[in-house]
Amino acid sequence: MDRFIRKLVWCGFSSFLQVMPFPAWPRVKALHARDILRAMTPEQLVRQLRRLKRILEQLESEFAQHHIDAELLADIDRMVENGLAHEPLIAELCAQLERLRETTLTPRPELYTDGIRYCRLSKASIEELMAEVG
Repeated sequence: MDRFIRKLVWCGFSSFLQVMPFPAWPRVKALHARDILRAMTPEQLVRQLRRLKRILEQLESEFAQHHIDAELLADIDRMVENGLAHEPLIAELCAQLERLRETTLTPRPELYTDGIRYCRLSKASIEELMAEVG
């Protein structure tokens, strides 16, 4: 019966899952994104931060027009998941981005002004990080 039981092992990538027989899964060490992305160079980090800043500027202008662009929010989530969250310098920025995402979950009158405020705070944090990194 054990050979027919399957266990999904999360390997750190949203599109990569391994299916393994049940008896073998405890012996397999899962591959985590933080192990691969730990070696992000300062140039790569600055490039990612610049891209994130451009996305936040676009999102801020959408909030100013009383729109929510779900694709921009998805881009921010992808960037955080694909390596930014694993950088120790960016922990505070990731917390700010999480608060930004949480403000968009519940429709309310102050959503757009809160969104603009969090975009501005995040952009200021990005500028400080870019100056610190390189």
